[in-house]
Amino acid sequence: MAIRNTERRRHKRYPLPCPARISTGAGSQEAQGRTVNVSDGGVFVAVPLSSPLPACDEAVDVVFSLPRSTPNTYMLEEVRSTARVLRHQPLKNDRLAGLALQFAKPLDLAVEV
Repeated sequence: MAIRNTERRRHKRYPLPCPARISTGAGSQEAQGRTVNVSDGGVFVAVPLSSPLPACDEAVDVVFSLPRSTPNTYMLEEVRSTARVLRHQPLKNDRLAGLALQFAKPLDLAVEV
């Protein structure tokens, strides 16, 4: 019997802990955390439970920094996008919540891990 691949994602995820900031479109609520994984289609972010969490299906602005390097330099590239909150998820650390965000339009992040 063949085992089916249940992966439904279109974009490969990369485990990258990077600084991230999520805010509502009005900018009135902001949560700061760290990415857990990143793909061209979205990002999963861990934020403190004490932060204001956007509601599921809410549109948010997300800003995170991706590491980039060349043979002679290392830098962080700031990435900005609008996204939709797909779900909230408790994390093993009881002080953090996970937010799954889907970008409004897929990005071409060219992530290399």
